Amino acid sequence: MKTTYLLNAFSLQMVDVPCIAIYEEVDVLPDGLTSAIGHQDTANVLGVPMNRVNVHLSEGDIAYVAQLQGGRLPEGSTTLPDGFSFKFIKVKVVNPESIKNAFYQAYGQGCFDASDADNNYVDKLIKDLGL
Repeated sequence: MKTTYLLNAFSLQMVDVPCIAIYEEVDVLPDGLTSAIGHQDTANVLGVPMNRVNVHLSEGDIAYVAQLQGGRLPEGSTTLPDGFSFKFIKVKVVNPESIKNAFYQAYGQGCFDASDADNNYVDKLIKDLGL
């Protein structure tokens, strides 16, 4: 089973190249995340252990980034100061080859009909890939 991380930052060093990172803002974090929060005050405010580790994400991996909004946390913070908030971003890593293969498979099955103006090809492809 793959590890799903909670991060306080996302870096290109965390992924294999080539890749596509798909970002989606979420309102609620799922249970069972492994903390990779490398900043003590951020960990305190989120109520998770600080865990400064190197994270590597491969095809199909998911991480959640707790992006602090409002400035830098004051040293020693255990709660969010007024005017601060977190935005939670879900990051899923996909190999471009997977997208190409899914497109060709869907096309071969007749899923795309160019004469149907209501078809949303990109949404269908993303759904078929489980993204």
